[in-house]
Amino acid sequence: MCGIVGMMETAPGGGRVCEATLVAMRETLRHRGPDAAGTWLSSDGRVGLGHRRLAILDLSAAANQPFVGDDGALALVFNGEIYNHAALRAELDAAGPVRWRTAHSDTEVLLRAWERWGVASLPRLRGMFAFAVWDSRARALWLVRDRLGIKPLYYARGDRRLAFASEVKALLADPRQTRAVDEDALLFYLSHLSSPPAQTLLAGVAKVPAATWVRIGADGAIRSARYWDPWDHATPLVGVPVSEIAERIVTTLDEAVDLRRRADVPVGTFLSGGLDSSAVSALIARRQAAPIRTFTVAFAAPGETRGDLHYARVLAAHVGAEHHEIVLRPDDVVAALPAVLASRDEPLGHGVELATLAVARLAREHGRVVMLSGEGADELYGGYAEWRRMAALEGIARRTGPRWIKEVARRLLTAGGRGDGWRAEYLARAARGEPLFQGGAEGWPPRQQRHLLSPRLREHARRHPPWALLAPIHDHFRRKAWEPSPLHWMTHLSLHVRLPELILRRLDWGTMAVSQEARVPFLDHRCVELALGVPTRTKLHGRTLKPLLQRSFRRLLPPAILGREKRGFPPVPVAPAFAGRVATLAAPVVDQLCRESDLLDAAAVRAVMARRSRAMWPLVALAFWWRAHRLG
Repeated sequence: MCGIVGMMETAPGGGRVCEATLVAMRETLRHRGPDAAGTWLSSDGRVGLGHRRLAILDLSAAANQPFVGDDGALALVFNGEIYNHAALRAELDAAGPVRWRTAHSDTEVLLRAWERWGVASLPRLRGMFAFAVWDSRARALWLVRDRLGIKPLYYARGDRRLAFASEVKALLADPRQTRAVDEDALLFYLSHLSSPPAQTLLAGVAKVPAATWVRIGADGAIRSARYWDPWDHATPLVGVPVSEIAERIVTTLDEAVDLRRRADVPVGTFLSGGLDSSAVSALIARRQAAPIRTFTVAFAAPGETRGDLHYARVLAAHVGAEHHEIVLRPDDVVAALPAVLASRDEPLGHGVELATLAVARLAREHGRVVMLSGEGADELYGGYAEWRRMAALEGIARRTGPRWIKEVARRLLTAGGRGDGWRAEYLARAARGEPLFQGGAEGWPPRQQRHLLSPRLREHARRHPPWALLAPIHDHFRRKAWEPSPLHWMTHLSLHVRLPELILRRLDWGTMAVSQEARVPFLDHRCVELALGVPTRTKLHGRTLKPLLQRSFRRLLPPAILGREKRGFPPVPVAPAFAGRVATLAAPVVDQLCRESDLLDAAAVRAVMARRSRAMWPLVALAFWWRAHRLG
């Protein structure tokens, strides 16, 4: 696990990478890789790569990066893990002699695979990764991100150069990088609490989307393509007995956990006490003789601490774990808030990142460099109560006649003074023929959102609705899904937005901030392909959440865990102990954003802040991020 940066000069006739700038970019990522650092420049000086290393596999200096091929034709910087590196090494040996320079480095395996197969090596990789390869023969730079977007990769294209990095703050170390808010991405953030899949909130900075490669020629020309689509590999399990599907889920996840517990450094698990993290912890515990280390976090607010810690303790005792926990109190949150929010590359409008950071730091203090987590199971198997409600609403919308009836109903609500809420928005979506579900995390309905915007942006929002960025994702779903049910649409959209842009981004940020690697076995691509083959009626029936997963793990987990209501690590609670202090702390920063940016309406924003509810959190996160990066 590491931090990577790079620069490529694309101006005709010359231009050399400034090595001092490259090093400055690299050093902003020291937290991602405290164990070693390196840079590499091409012979003509037009390409430069930088790397900070967190040593996980093959701890020797021979595995340091940038990693250059024997003949110098390829140079690689890599962030992530290739879990099947041993099998790939054997496959490469069988295909022809390889002069290996490391004992078991997955970095070298990746480079050798690219030497032999090029971009065709990507389907062979089982892991999480973001990497860059410079091919001097083809005069091309390749940027590649893993199938699920577990590892981040950003790039910025200027008129004379292209730069890339694991984090946006590294790109900002280049004085040529512009600093301005991408207003389309801002509208998406206010709607979905994260930035869009291929954009960031910083103008001119893009993401490599999940499951995508980007090729940049020496002249700066860019091509890109997706190399994996889970629907192409999902086998419909229609007519397969539920007991057999449940067994396949356990077997596939067990294999994914086994691959992810292998490291040359200590491993632990994040444990919320819910079904998903409990299953991961139980599977890893039964594969090793020594007790596993488990870690959980709770907030000291009414209704928060007792439940979270109790269930985590139940599971830890069940598997014989050495368990550790941390309780965050109001003073802890308020004291940490400014620095935490200012350190983010982009704001997230949910607030869970404080809990993630706290529990990751606790685990690191106990020597855990690698942590396994349960992210992804809820999105694959319908683990949210809200999803069940939305699926029911979608069914009602489909059965209640033509679109014009919904439009009439919406206008009646508006005439009655209730046109700004979610009920009117759902009617509007149904009238336009859009799915009601448009994200696992939604901020404000469009009409409420427009009240928050400055007059200039209000008109822009009318012309650029957030659905415009989701419509291609929906079109793709309609073409590819073998069963285009509402539940499968929710999963499909989450694989494109909620997971890579919200959940996995906060996990990467929270763990890498303390030089720690997080692994997510439920998001092994084979687990995802299996889940997409399960019929909706098998995943979602009755009132129980994730009944299929409960059946799958009933022999592994105690009844108290199987029947527990969905919780997860908690967001910042907006209870009286927190809300007033957070609002007081953030008010000057939020006011500064309104006063100096021409993005938001000051009066409307103050009204949200005055309510001291969870709705203020996206504005607080946005304001601290904006101030920290000195954006215009």
